[in-house]
Amino acid sequence: MASVRGVHATDGDVDIVADAARALIADDDHAARAALAPIAGQTIVTHPVVAASQRPGRYPVGAGVQTRSPSRSVITAVYRRDRFTCVYCARRTVVLPVLGLVSELLPAEFPWHPNWRRDVAHRF
Repeated sequence: MASVRGVHATDGDVDIVADAARALIADDDHAARAALAPIAGQTIVTHPVVAASQRPGRYPVGAGVQTRSPSRSVITAVYRRDRFTCVYCARRTVVLPVLGLVSELLPAEFPWHPNWRRDVAHRF
C-alpha cells in the first residue's frame, strides 16, 4: 500500500483554532486573524493531509433500526467526556460548528465549503 505524504492537524493546529475562537468570543477580530495566521489559507490541495490511522478490530454492526441524531447537549457531553479526542485515530478534534463559525467570521483566513471542496475548504 502506498504511503500518503503530507501533514495532518496537530495539537498545535487545534490550539490555533481554539485561540482564534476565544478571540472571536471576546470580539477581537484582529487577535483572531493573528492567531490563524500560521495556518491561514491552507487547503488539502496546498497542504495534503496524512490519512488517519484506523482503530484495530471490527466495528459493531448496526441493528438495522433507524435512529435519530443525538441532541446538541448529548453531542457536547460526549465531546467533553472524550476531551475532544477522536476515538478512531486518537487525534484532538474541533467540533464542526466551531469550524463553521470561525469561517463565517473570518472567511479569507479560514475558508469553508459545505461540500468540502478540496481546493476551497481549509485542510483542517
